[in-house]
Amino acid sequence: CLECRRSFTWSSDLVVYQQTHTRATPYQCHKGGRCFNRSSSPVTHQRMHTSKMY
Repeated sequence: CLECRRSFTWSSDLVVYQQTHTRATPYQCHKGGRCFNRSSSPVTHQRMHTSKMY
């Protein structure tokens, strides 16, 4: 990372990590409006909207 000199094996990990410096949250839940920095997080979060609560 050019900002803090942290290194990563995978470039995709670096891309996600760099968002911590900018606080970017480009992935959004379409039902709740909540935003996330990882593309898998809204998918996991959306299960909450579709799961049945007993």
